[in-house]
Amino acid sequence: MDVLLFNADRRWKQERLPRLDQVGSISPPPHGRLWLGGFERGDRFDHRDRIAFLSLQAIRARRTNVFLATKCGILFGGGLRGLDGSPAYIRTAFDASLKRLSTNLIDLYYLHRRDPKTPIEESVGAMAELVKEGKIRHPGLSEVSSATLRRACAVCPDSAVQSEYSFWSREPETRVLPACRELGVGFVAFSPLG
Repeated sequence: MDVLLFNADRRWKQERLPRLDQVGSISPPPHGRLWLGGFERGDRFDHRDRIAFLSLQAIRARRTNVFLATKCGILFGGGLRGLDGSPAYIRTAFDASLKRLSTNLIDLYYLHRRDPKTPIEESVGAMAELVKEGKIRHPGLSEVSSATLRRACAVCPDSAVQSEYSFWSREPETRVLPACRELGVGFVAFSPLG
């Protein structure tokens, strides 16, 4: 269950938020937890995400049944967009996500895009430290090449890759998916229906 939420209106609060409260009554899938991503936009947070926090209220009491994923690394603000994969920024963004999500653990924490100014080993090293501290379960990378994935796994092998993969976008099949299989890395497809 991947939920993207943008607009908070009265109707949503009255009709749909109570449905999210039923998360605890849904039988968990075979792996034992529901996947909830997209509640918190990480570095992309803005005023429109207030509905996400209302949604989190519905799952907070059932946190152990939820697999929570979020991202860092893309900067928005003042109309400017940039990338930051520095260890200092990853730590700062992570702490801000914990605070916004009112949790002490993120199951899967992605670097949204690789920062060309920061070696991937440094970025993943920062996430590996968060794993050692028990703050994230799995580090993840989004839209990386197989070569970048190999370099990242040399630092922290327990990871996942997210990439666009659909009937129309099959690029991961040539190099990224084989590398994931070889390295034992999970693969999360985004936009699977195009």
